[in-house]
Amino acid sequence: MKVVFDARFFGTRHTGLGVYSEELIKNMVKLFPNDQFIALFNSPEFDECKIISPNFSKILINIPTYSISEQFKLIKILNELKPDIVHFLNFNKPIFYFKPNIYTFFDLTLLRHEGKRYAKKSFLERFVRKVFYIFQLFAGSWSSSKILSITNFAKDDFVKTFKFIPKNRIVPIWLGYDKNKFNENISEESVRKVCKKFGLTKKFALYVGNDRPHKNLDRLVIAWSKLPKDIQEKYDLVFVGKMSEDSSAKKIAKEYGVNAKFLGYADDEDWPVLFKASHIYVFPSLAEGFGLTIIEAMATGSVVVSSFATTLSEVGGDSAIFFDPLDIDDMAKKIQEGLENEVLRKEMKEKARKHILLFDWEECARKTYSEYLRILIKKN
Repeated sequence: MKVVFDARFFGTRHTGLGVYSEELIKNMVKLFPNDQFIALFNSPEFDECKIISPNFSKILINIPTYSISEQFKLIKILNELKPDIVHFLNFNKPIFYFKPNIYTFFDLTLLRHEGKRYAKKSFLERFVRKVFYIFQLFAGSWSSSKILSITNFAKDDFVKTFKFIPKNRIVPIWLGYDKNKFNENISEESVRKVCKKFGLTKKFALYVGNDRPHKNLDRLVIAWSKLPKDIQEKYDLVFVGKMSEDSSAKKIAKEYGVNAKFLGYADDEDWPVLFKASHIYVFPSLAEGFGLTIIEAMATGSVVVSSFATTLSEVGGDSAIFFDPLDIDDMAKKIQEGLENEVLRKEMKEKARKHILLFDWEECARKTYSEYLRILIKKN
């Protein structure tokens, strides 16, 4: 079988979508050596892909994502390559490509939660963007052989929103996590070095991610301010990830007198150590496609205290302490339990060790490959 991946969103710079693209391709190539895999890249993703295997090749196409040219130039390239099947790793695909193809759907966050960059645009620009987004999903689904979703919640949400798509055309397949990178075997020496690097001298609650509005960081800071003073003095609230200069979370922390630490971007090798070092990992998001960081945190032994919104209750299962992301008092209560209730902490850690076994990149690749076969069998 000859499989072509649209891998223009590849690598950690593209957050969850990029990790998914990289891990799926890497595991496909490893697990199915008798098949041929070709990945299409833009720059700099082409150079960032380090996969080397006799059954894998990469092509630099430099076709901008979400562009008119991807609707026409990409089809021309695919017709020249003559694949058995094409996997578009995101929903932005050529809507007139009707040969066997599949795309992966993450979530409807772009539809329901505008980022800061778009919130500043005019009403007309925001309206046009939403219309384009809906049209792309509608038309792309119409011309796809099948759709993969990354959670059951995402599948149900898609079907409720776009009722024209039969439910049996969407197949949910959970993601995996990097077991070599995120585990409980991280040494105490590594923890000491990273804590010293970032000036972390106390036990701390950790958040990893960006500060887009739907991440709900403002409420997290206010919830932290409601904790008893002795707990605020005992623990730090630590933010890791790209934060804008005018981050409202920073302003609110100052306004409420919360001594939060905003560490900014951390190197990839520091992430698992920060998870390991954290007393709890807190994730207050209003909407997520998957929420992979809560699995990564569990894998290192951190206790997860999370919003129950959208996919998060599905992904966290019975192994996280959940709160209502719109209820600041509930958030503060659950954070305090995660920090101080040792019986509950032990229970969550024990459950998490079993729960994380459900998230495996090889299994994700095998199930995806099975869907390729089903499409081709149906075609023939």
